[in-house]
Amino acid sequence: MILLRTLVFILCFHSLVGQTIYDYEREVNAENEVKSLEIDFVNSSDKLTLSGTLLYPTDGYEKIVLIVPGSGKDTRHSHFCLTENFLKNNIAVYRFDERGIGKSEGKYDYTATTLMEDVIAAYHKLITLPELKNKKLGVLGHSLGGIASIGASGKGCEFAFLIQMATPVEKDGAFIKYQALRNTDGFYSAENKSTPEVIAYIDTMSQLILQYEDYKTIKRKGKKKMKALGFKKSLHMIINPLQVDLVKQNHEATYQNCPVPMLYIVGSEDRIVSPINEPNTLKQLNNSNVDIQIIDNTNHWLSDQIAPTKMDASLYQMNPLAINAIVSWTLNL
Repeated sequence: MILLRTLVFILCFHSLVGQTIYDYEREVNAENEVKSLEIDFVNSSDKLTLSGTLLYPTDGYEKIVLIVPGSGKDTRHSHFCLTENFLKNNIAVYRFDERGIGKSEGKYDYTATTLMEDVIAAYHKLITLPELKNKKLGVLGHSLGGIASIGASGKGCEFAFLIQMATPVEKDGAFIKYQALRNTDGFYSAENKSTPEVIAYIDTMSQLILQYEDYKTIKRKGKKKMKALGFKKSLHMIINPLQVDLVKQNHEATYQNCPVPMLYIVGSEDRIVSPINEPNTLKQLNNSNVDIQIIDNTNHWLSDQIAPTKMDASLYQMNPLAINAIVSWTLNL
């Protein structure tokens, strides 16, 4: 697997299949005594039951973090390092097997909109449980999971707090152009085309996507436009279900009007979303509830591998400064 080629497609895609715990996941190794509670929830729209686990300290807790990983196949064992540190600080964590994976029903679907719908269903289940009454339920979304999380917030999920980790903020899939400018593994290279021409192509395709709702129409017209612009075999850059869904995401109003504390955190060397453009967009929205933190010398996972070449558990061994920033912020709410 060529890591960055996959990432430009879906932010942090994981291609392994058929496992309950993937190679980039680990079971939690908690320092303190921790209990677990399996909690299933139903996405009523799609009539699917999804399954997850709540891990919580035995000596009591006030806050719960619903962790929503980036795109790709993830289970209730995702973001293990962050989970361990939450638990160590008496913060409970809920994670679920994404649809079609582990104990969750359905067919795997990698779009932000589908993940958002499942996050909404999980939220509504968690707030009804007697065991969680009077607990502060927040959400941490990483990358595409951040898009799903802010989308759920905009759809009526009243989280007590939000943590957006390396999440695209700019509307209309603008982060795709950042990836094309970086073009770290040549994915956005096109025969006889300069970088400015590729950026212009992405702009054109994005406007086409925004103009139509039906995917078949978008794909058909996209092929014609691609040929007219002289691009060969370049449709994959922008016209596919995931990218179409990403371009249609626009959560700026939700960010601007968010009434609860929000932490936006990103690595200074992130090559998937811009550590400059996304924070600047948030600043321009002028919401005093949003705290922006940029962690020096860290990547898209807030770990130290600036140019990773493979997807494995080491990517989730987060930089201690990043962990401390997230945990301390949550504790101080």
